[in-house]
Amino acid sequence: MIRIELPPGLETQLDYGLVGSLVDPVSGKDRAVWAFCAVLSHSRLPFIEFVRKQDQSEFASSVVSMLHAYGGATQWITIDNLKAGVIKPDLWDPKINRSLEEVAAYYNLFVNPCRVARSTDKGKIERLVPVARELFRMLKELHPCAGLTELNERALQWCRQEYGNREHGSTGVAPMQAFETERQTLHPLPAERFQAAVWKQVTVHSGDQFLTFLKRRFSLPRQWRGRRLWARYAAPLVQLFDAERLIRQYVVRPGVQLYWQPEDFPLEVREMMNGGYPAWLMQKASEYGTDAVALIHGVLQPHAYLNARRARGMLDVMAAHHAQPYFQEVCCRARRRSVSLPATLRRMMEAAQKLPLWQGELPRSVTGTAMVRDIQYYIGVEEVLDGEATGT
Repeated sequence: MIRIELPPGLETQLDYGLVGSLVDPVSGKDRAVWAFCAVLSHSRLPFIEFVRKQDQSEFASSVVSMLHAYGGATQWITIDNLKAGVIKPDLWDPKINRSLEEVAAYYNLFVNPCRVARSTDKGKIERLVPVARELFRMLKELHPCAGLTELNERALQWCRQEYGNREHGSTGVAPMQAFETERQTLHPLPAERFQAAVWKQVTVHSGDQFLTFLKRRFSLPRQWRGRRLWARYAAPLVQLFDAERLIRQYVVRPGVQLYWQPEDFPLEVREMMNGGYPAWLMQKASEYGTDAVALIHGVLQPHAYLNARRARGMLDVMAAHHAQPYFQEVCCRARRRSVSLPATLRRMMEAAQKLPLWQGELPRSVTGTAMVRDIQYYIGVEEVLDGEATGT
């Protein structure tokens, strides 16, 4: 193969490799450890960081750590097509993971994915992975009680002091010596260190208006039901985007799994989520009169939440008939009969709806009309009779 030498400050090559296992202080079990490896293509100065995972946030965080360890950025980084960096490999238009894309934009980097299954596109880093594996085993043997943080500190020290001061076989110059020249050509870094974020495409549930992200649930208004959105997490903030437009953000707190805003839901759903649903049912029934309140109260006995569906069904029937003249009379009869099923109340309302309503007065004959007296007539007669009885 042809060895390609580049001018200083142009390229950094990156790769991952499985190096062994280490006891997790949280679980007490052995967990796999990977090495994030980087090398400056001109000076050959390496950077090695041991990590537990190869996900997008871990990869982006390692890139940030690498840039700050070098104290500057090259014009581009060359990576393979791992999912943490490249979502969709393509020779002409690869799809870069949004976490890495953010880091690249912040530090003014160009991400250059290799061709698929072409390790020669980043040949300078390939030899470093076995070296990182041997380094991990050596450090683990020399420091058996060391955690991942201490091992990374010692790995960085080894890259600078031992590997960096040995003459490199390809360039004939010690990497640290060549790095002194290359350091001047690196792009300066922003004053504030970038916090790598987790990005994920999520779907808002069409039924309950919630989406699931980071094993937590977040609510959005009704118009977003069934939509595909982007969720971004950079502790402690979760942000929800429609393409590039920010829709909502939540502050994530330890131990809290459900995040929602009351204005996203109708009043009855809010009351249900707050534990006040039976009270809301009774308050809704009060709009239809005292008989309706007594009827719903009876349905909610003996346990309100067990019978809440029945009560809500009864309210739906009431809402359809409450403006009719037969409504109060039917509610009264249903209360006396202890009706508790919406279907029964609906049949009673529909039966009452079919009965003809009496409007007007009964016809009266002439004789009958002549017998009609005003109330004052009877009051006057009563006064006369009382006078005769007392002799006045």
